[in-house]
Amino acid sequence: MRSRLLSSTTERGQALAVFTVSLTAVVMAAALAFDGGQVMLERRDQQNAADAAAIAASRYVRNDVNAARAAAINIATANGYTHGLNSQSVVINIPPASGPNANIAGFVEVAISNSRPSLFAGVMGLVSMDVAARAVATEITGAGGNFTIMALDETGCDAVLVSGNGSMVAHGNIQVNSTCQTGALRRQGNGDIIVDVAGGACNVVGDIQDGGGQGIIDCVQNEGAPYVPDPLRFLPPPALPPIPPAPLQITGNKQIPDGCPGSNNPATYAAPAICQFQSSYKNTVWRLYPGLYPGGIKLQGGTFYLEPGIYYLGGGGLDITGNDTDTWSVDANGTASLATGPAGGVMFFNTAIPNAAAGPVILNGASADIGLLPLDDTTIYQRYNGIVLYQDRTVNLIGDDLTVNGSASDMNVRGTIYVPAGDTKVNGSSGDLTMDQIIANRYTVNGSPGSTLLALKEVDKIAKLTAAGLVE
Repeated sequence: MRSRLLSSTTERGQALAVFTVSLTAVVMAAALAFDGGQVMLERRDQQNAADAAAIAASRYVRNDVNAARAAAINIATANGYTHGLNSQSVVINIPPASGPNANIAGFVEVAISNSRPSLFAGVMGLVSMDVAARAVATEITGAGGNFTIMALDETGCDAVLVSGNGSMVAHGNIQVNSTCQTGALRRQGNGDIIVDVAGGACNVVGDIQDGGGQGIIDCVQNEGAPYVPDPLRFLPPPALPPIPPAPLQITGNKQIPDGCPGSNNPATYAAPAICQFQSSYKNTVWRLYPGLYPGGIKLQGGTFYLEPGIYYLGGGGLDITGNDTDTWSVDANGTASLATGPAGGVMFFNTAIPNAAAGPVILNGASADIGLLPLDDTTIYQRYNGIVLYQDRTVNLIGDDLTVNGSASDMNVRGTIYVPAGDTKVNGSSGDLTMDQIIANRYTVNGSPGSTLLALKEVDKIAKLTAAGLVE
């Protein structure tokens, strides 16, 4: 009997030991499952907060480090992470302190960490668990952004207005930053707004108004869309160049007009004067060169080959408007109607100088044949490649800053048109007016019957824009 009792007691003891070991294993498994899951959730929240904070800071990191830090802190706080609160740490390093982008200007690093108490893992001596996440962001150069037309005006109604009887066909999204709730983007009359790309959208911070008529709005209409900052806001103006060489007369027997380089009375920086080829020059052919034109350029008669480079309009603007006036961008020393070589194209920079107020840019294809390709430079001006017109950010004229009138035949003004503080107006005629990308304060289209404005957004012909993006 005693041996049986001993055997029974021993078995119960063994069972208790097995149960104790099993219970410990169950608790440890619970600790790994529950506390490990909580750590993963915390890590995900930290990573989302770090990513958002780094992206917010990257929009300012190139020109205002204090604003970048403030943006990162505000976003981290909004996501529940405040430095010094409840063992939380939020560290912003500009430039990053670690990783492949360490000590590189233009990058921002956000590191978020904290120590969270454990629940079940305490039985194993793990009273708390450290959790950390890190993100690095910068302004990333891209192939022209995800839009063809962008209106920067943040409050005005009719920031994009399409009226008349023609069609505006965009091969990329339309972005309107205005908060107007009675027509930030408006279509009226028989004109069409067509975004001809898969999933093409009209992204409008405010609302979209369709004014009736027989026209259509054919795009995904996203009202209340996010605001998108000016993607070229960090692009500096070009340096003031010297006066260019005198125009070369290829055909004809006329003197160089006063105000032009090489004339009897050339314009200077101190004494600006417009370089104007009047209608009496219509049977002549000229080659023009890039450089400073104090007082601007006006072409009313003749054929003009524009050599590649930057045409710096120091006041007065640009007016190509006369009958029988042909204006073409060409390769160096070439005569083809559009530049085709590895380097070519033009950029007009429209600004003011001390003794000459800025003037409008008028490209009147209704009375002149115009074919322009954007700058494609292989030297110090590469940052402006893809831009055909850049208006100084300080210039905002009364009326339209840029007017483009289409023609009965096809007209080409390719590349990115950048008029950040001014208004752009495009009037379509019965032919096709081909452009690529427009970034302006406001944008108006008025087409006549049979006209089509094509905004192609061809990657090799537009500016390489910047957007905030994560790199680590």
